[in-house]
Amino acid sequence: MKKFSFIISTLGGAVLGYLASNQRLREELTKAKGPNATRKILAGHLQKDGKRIGQDIRSFLESAHVQKKIRGAQTLLQQQWQKAEGEIHHLFDKGKHEAEKFSRKTLRSARSSVKRVKRLSKIP
Repeated sequence: MKKFSFIISTLGGAVLGYLASNQRLREELTKAKGPNATRKILAGHLQKDGKRIGQDIRSFLESAHVQKKIRGAQTLLQQQWQKAEGEIHHLFDKGKHEAEKFSRKTLRSARSSVKRVKRLSKIP
């Protein structure tokens, strides 16, 4: 429930900021004759301004500075992936080595046990 109230308050703040920064919208809203007229005025402004904001965001994302940062992030991500992959290979190799060491030790122990049992039972 806290998230919902946070979202509502954020949207309210955004609408208030939009109204405060758009003088023409404020003037048109004061002249509106009812809720339907208010809705149409607000929708028209949001549609027009939404297109402009979308174009601004697109140009920002396509700018050289942002693209440079994105490439840098991709490079960093690849380096971190390779580092993690190397660590995983190292852990697998270490586990493989430990398993081989354990199996050799177990085999020696089993051989000595078999020799001891043969010797004690005097089986030729």
